[in-house]
Amino acid sequence: MHPLTGHRPERHLGLRGLALVCTLGLGTAYGSGADSGPRHHAQGEYDAVTATYMVVEGDDLIAIGERFSIPVHALKGHNRLASDKIEIGQQLAIPGEAPATTAPDPSPKYKYSTAIPPGIAVPDSIQTRLGTLRFFDGFPDEATAQTLYDNLDFQRAVQAFLLGMPAVSQVANRAAFADLGPANTVVPIFKQLLNARTLVLTGNDNTVYSWTWLDLSDGPIVLEVPPNVLGTANDMWQRWVVDVGITGKDKGEGGEYLFIPPGYKGEVPAEDFVQVVHSPTFGLWIPWRSFLVDGDPAPGVALVERHTKIYPLGSQPATPSFPDMTGKAFSTVYPTDFKFWELLNQVVQQEPSESLDPVTLGFFASVGIEKGKPFAPDERMKQILTEAAAVGDATARTILFHTRAKEAFYYENSSWRRHLNWQRGFTGG
Repeated sequence: MHPLTGHRPERHLGLRGLALVCTLGLGTAYGSGADSGPRHHAQGEYDAVTATYMVVEGDDLIAIGERFSIPVHALKGHNRLASDKIEIGQQLAIPGEAPATTAPDPSPKYKYSTAIPPGIAVPDSIQTRLGTLRFFDGFPDEATAQTLYDNLDFQRAVQAFLLGMPAVSQVANRAAFADLGPANTVVPIFKQLLNARTLVLTGNDNTVYSWTWLDLSDGPIVLEVPPNVLGTANDMWQRWVVDVGITGKDKGEGGEYLFIPPGYKGEVPAEDFVQVVHSPTFGLWIPWRSFLVDGDPAPGVALVERHTKIYPLGSQPATPSFPDMTGKAFSTVYPTDFKFWELLNQVVQQEPSESLDPVTLGFFASVGIEKGKPFAPDERMKQILTEAAAVGDATARTILFHTRAKEAFYYENSSWRRHLNWQRGFTGG
């Protein structure tokens, strides 16, 4: 007796059974989907025209498979079932052809008819990682539509998080120094080096860091870079704009760089500067490193304080303030909760849309962040965005620490343990 169906096969085939065996042959793996009638379970209706079975109370895939002489794995594969779970009222397509006496002509000879190829028609239900998706004549029901919209918004939000990380990292860094003074007037510097009190991504504890934030909203800004520094300028999307210092046009001698804002139409006296830089964004982050002299940071600090100037084009050179940030408890690291989206919206509103590609801006717009429009998600969307930020952060960590990119490893096959490998955090850098 079958442990689930209670069906007890006859011990003696008899002449009728023997004839059936002789007719079918002993090598048959399973039937062609023909209905052999209800069992102890599997008593639902079978539509011979559409070759579908309606699940009723007490059904399981084993009993349904026995009724139609089909293995469970064939039933699951034909109906795209991820598990053995089925529900009352669910329509299961039965592999094999329906009886020729009741099935319609698969290629009707009507003037405008076309046979439908396999894989196009939508079944009444689909088992997915999102649960059971239900359809009527191809139309999703309300619950299915809501599930799919939630999933679509979540997928787009995770991708928007990954695309928005560089910009949010920039604005979080800028916000950490906002109370030190207005833009274009402050150069924070770690005069006694960086230590564990300050949260800075990829910071070293043997480097004299200093940097400034430029705001080009009111027009071009002149930055006089000190000698013997190694630096760069990044826009608000954290893209490289230009090098300054040793790898820049001044070759480590120092000099004046003129930064031009987006859309600027005024005259540019290029001959007066080491380099004229056209920035794609109004916000610019310009960090540089000074070097220790016999282990002493003081000479490098003195060069920065003596030579750095920041002033609007056409104005007199102005010396910024140089607050010492060593040992200060503050964070430049971006958040990974709902606050992430508010900071991303800040960048989108402040910077020209032309400074970023339309595909990335489209992902931001899909979660409600669009230039010139208020960012006002409802409670449903807030929950989705909050979860997407957490999943996006986890995804970014996985991409870094469990990378699938072979070029990220220093040595071939160097990942000899799952959690220990020799790899670069910045592939290609």
